[in-house]
Amino acid sequence: KDMDNAMMSLREALHICQRFRRKTSIMESLANLWYGQAADNLTEEEMHAELCYAEVLMQKAALTFLDESIISFIKAGMGMRSSYQIYKNCQDMENATCNEET
Repeated sequence: KDMDNAMMSLREALHICQRFRRKTSIMESLANLWYGQAADNLTEEEMHAELCYAEVLMQKAALTFLDESIISFIKAGMGMRSSYQIYKNCQDMENATCNEET
């Protein structure tokens, strides 16, 4: 029961983060996969939403590991990979922003 409540809270948190993340079209999404997302395309609020989304995704993946099934293990691994990719993209964007300022 506690795990269900925690998972529901994390889903709600992901939904809230999703509302503040940058909205992209299908073509933009495909281009971002290939070329990466430009730092100047994100506002400070959108960057914050990306980081919050990655954090909640990591927490959800950690909670999924506790389910102790092979499917849950695979899902959790994919969630952690997604979270890592978002963190990495945010770091790259922050570095690009810092380089532009200097």
